[in-house]
Amino acid sequence: MDEARHSFALRLPEHLCVMGYNNILLSGWSFCYLTTFIQPVEQCARDAVQWLIAQEERQIMLRPRAEQQHSRLRYEASVVWRGSVQRG
Repeated sequence: MDEARHSFALRLPEHLCVMGYNNILLSGWSFCYLTTFIQPVEQCARDAVQWLIAQEERQIMLRPRAEQQHSRLRYEASVVWRGSVQRG
């Protein structure tokens, strides 16, 4: 992305907006200053493990996806605003 941005003389966020996810440490460094989403990864992992344990306790064999009853969990993500995206 940086190579294309420099080749075409594009500036963030005036000409191009870039957004990442998981808010890795590198995203906050001054050369990058990337706007990112923060996702509750630990909570997702805990819920997945709890679900697997529940399946084991019920002794239910995992079935093909088309045969499964679906339940969904939604997790709220938040945004860390930095210099790679204009607000508004």
